[in-house]
Amino acid sequence: MASGGQGTYYEVVTLDQFIDESIARSASKGYFPTTFIDMRQKHGTVGAIRRLVETSEIQSGFNRMRDLGMPEWSLEAAVCRFPDHEGFTKKTLAYAQARLDGKFDTEPSARTITLPIASCSLRLLRPYNEEARRRRTASLRQTPTQCRLAVPSKAPPV
Repeated sequence: MASGGQGTYYEVVTLDQFIDESIARSASKGYFPTTFIDMRQKHGTVGAIRRLVETSEIQSGFNRMRDLGMPEWSLEAAVCRFPDHEGFTKKTLAYAQARLDGKFDTEPSARTITLPIASCSLRLLRPYNEEARRRRTASLRQTPTQCRLAVPSKAPPV
């Protein structure tokens, strides 16, 4: 049986059941993940999860679930619980695990994360405009089995 801080719930056996349960649990604590719900309707469950998980950007939904003491019901936890689900890749799993491990937490100085080489891509930091591109440059060094990404801290507004 799936269980948590709110009592015992039905057994979660599919990804969609897990996500439905996650939404119900977060709603019971006053958090309604409307952005994810809208994305899920538009892109499907896996598509929405991949769009939100496969980025090193700060994810407000993940932070909110963690603040509510429910990281085990986050989208990242769903990826780790169903790693072989059709549509999830090694990249999806690497990002999910990295976020759960705190590797994308905001720090005052640049930090480095290590991901499996299959996860490395130029999309790890997506610039939104030219100024952001200059501030968010990433240096990528590849070794035979992994790559390291130096993630600069957010620059103060100019």
